[in-house]
Amino acid sequence: MGIRANKTKRLRNKLVKRITRMGPQTTRQLLDYYNDASRQGSTMNSITNVLAKDPRFRVHHKVMVRNSISGGKYEMLVWGLTSEEEE
Repeated sequence: MGIRANKTKRLRNKLVKRITRMGPQTTRQLLDYYNDASRQGSTMNSITNVLAKDPRFRVHHKVMVRNSISGGKYEMLVWGLTSEEEE
């Protein structure tokens, strides 16, 4: 099936449940959800690595985000589940 590290198993399962229930989410939304829902929390780097390496997740599309403080723009990925997981 793919990469399954026991160290991130809880994180992976929570992200799958969140995307199944709420639909595609940005990386920031998933990070905020996981940090609010769990005691140990996570970092943006570890969330992104899990999403990129687990075959259950795919990039749904990209969105442009504007930073209200500095006025800068950056792209953020919106993550969804592969078609096998959505069924």
